[in-house]
Amino acid sequence: MRIAKRGALGGASNEGGASHRAGVAALLAVYGLLAEPVPWLRSGAPPVLLRMEADLHVDDVVVDLGDGTRAFMQAKLSAGRKAFEDTVDQWCRAIASGECKPGDELLLVVARTTGPCQSLGDALVARRGGASPTAPAARHLDRLRQLAAGHGLDASGIQRLLDAAAIRVVDARDDGPDEALGTACLNAAIVPAGHGQAAFRALRAAARTQAEQRASSDQGIWRSWLTDAHLPLTADASGSAAARLEAREQAIKHYRTEWAQTQDVLPLADLGLGLTSMIVPGMTKNLRATPPSRENNEDRLIDAVRRQGRLFLVGRPGAGKTVASRLIAARWAANDRAPVPVWLRLRDLIPRLPATGPYRLEVRDLIGAALGDAQPLLTEALLARVEHGQALLVLDALDETLGRRDPVVEAVADLLDRLPADLDVLVTSRHSCLHSAGLLRLPVYRLQDPCHLADTLDRLLVAVAEQLGDEAADAGWKAERRALVAHSRHAEPDLWRVPLLATLMVLLIAQQPTRVVPSGRGSVLQEVIDSSVRLWEMRRTTLTVPDTAPELTADVLLDCFDDIARLVAAHAPHGVTPIARSATASSSTGAKRPVQPLPPHGTSWSTGMPPPGCSSPTSPRAPSPPALACSPRSGRHAGLCGTQQP
Repeated sequence: MRIAKRGALGGASNEGGASHRAGVAALLAVYGLLAEPVPWLRSGAPPVLLRMEADLHVDDVVVDLGDGTRAFMQAKLSAGRKAFEDTVDQWCRAIASGECKPGDELLLVVARTTGPCQSLGDALVARRGGASPTAPAARHLDRLRQLAAGHGLDASGIQRLLDAAAIRVVDARDDGPDEALGTACLNAAIVPAGHGQAAFRALRAAARTQAEQRASSDQGIWRSWLTDAHLPLTADASGSAAARLEAREQAIKHYRTEWAQTQDVLPLADLGLGLTSMIVPGMTKNLRATPPSRENNEDRLIDAVRRQGRLFLVGRPGAGKTVASRLIAARWAANDRAPVPVWLRLRDLIPRLPATGPYRLEVRDLIGAALGDAQPLLTEALLARVEHGQALLVLDALDETLGRRDPVVEAVADLLDRLPADLDVLVTSRHSCLHSAGLLRLPVYRLQDPCHLADTLDRLLVAVAEQLGDEAADAGWKAERRALVAHSRHAEPDLWRVPLLATLMVLLIAQQPTRVVPSGRGSVLQEVIDSSVRLWEMRRTTLTVPDTAPELTADVLLDCFDDIARLVAAHAPHGVTPIARSATASSSTGAKRPVQPLPPHGTSWSTGMPPPGCSSPTSPRAPSPPALACSPRSGRHAGLCGTQQP
């Protein structure tokens, strides 16, 4: 047998049949976009991958099909004697080397045929169908056997060659009959009617470029060839494969747009005070978090999420964990090159858990908890993104899972272990859940106080003034309130360190006459809590509070303020403690709650440890949250570098 020579690797750029080969490839791409089998191939599966000028023995066009088989093609304008014999040589080398496996095809695809070539093609088809060959067909088959033997194939190899070989006539050049076929297939099914010819020619031009680059392409790239040519795509959830994919992509695009509109938005409307949400430019960029084992350093939260990939974010009650998590989701949604965010409350997974362990969830459960069941198209689109590791899961408020915390953690940990490692995950919670969350094996970052909280609070004061109208229109009203805020911030800095509490205090100062605004830490804290609980109770009597599970009633609100008060008390003179106790002991309806003894001065109520950043009588500094098993991933999402970063 002759020594095998590699096929010509630069053929597409210097052979006259380049347009013919590109047309054949474009037609294959059309069937791939339709997810339908190619009529002139033996396989009943659609094309899934296309290679041109591949570094293989039969190298012009190689197509991988959905059933795992391949079709190796030499594409020639015509099949003269030399072209035919060269093709047989390449076929034989593909058989001898093992590149062509059982079930694969070896094809000579010509734009125009000759009598002998057509006769051999017919003979191969008849043989494959089990028909007895005619005398002329037998002669053509014998000639092919002789050529194969001359190239060193044994009887077994010759048999495999005859089983795999085929000759097809395809002319998809400009105005060729198969260009018309490709145009008809594209019209309406892939692109709107009337754009078919332009779409086919765009595919053919891109295939020629691919051949020059010796690259490969799949359905996603074939779609991009059309969009790069500024051609509209058909979106149809029940249409062709490409139309279904386009419908899902449009659903993702709309979903991203809705999320992106919440960038840097402070959701004041959620407070139920008649305020509208407020845009605070740069709020997302200014989020800071302390990484594991680096107590004196702070990272931008967006950098930590992008670099680390998966992390567990803890913060004090009222620190803004939910707001931060939604800001991160909005930031990611606004960048088409970033993973698509999927934000959900972990408590919404509770109804989807099995009644008893082992506790398991599926990706569809997460998507259902995030979206509900009314968006099947978007559900399928997000499902695919998550399963391919192209999403950011934002799982908010582990602490709100209450008595079902351990089952939720078990189910989420199991699911994350089964999903791709490239899938990004952000989980938020209070410090009290650190022990339960150990099973997630996520590095722990601590959310820091907002660095521009004073500016944000001043914007809030202005927004309240606009909402109040004439009574707050003059500059004196704002100046008076700003002076009160400044005085209170100076006198009671600990109260103003908690974003939720600071927000409520600004609202209290803005909405009450200055003469009745309480002074003193205990009085201010008690008034803020009482007014908030009154509002909560009034809303509960008229409607179901949005985004709140039935079991998360006023007791949970009080519990949050209880934690806040006790954290503040850790810095306060002991004389303030009884007022904090009375402020959190009952709701506006008079429902009494058990009053637990205060922890020692400087100790966190939730954990029994000094709160982060606080000193205790026996420890000069609180221990940092434990850094659970983690491995920072450098170079995450390289496409987000530079100005395109979220």
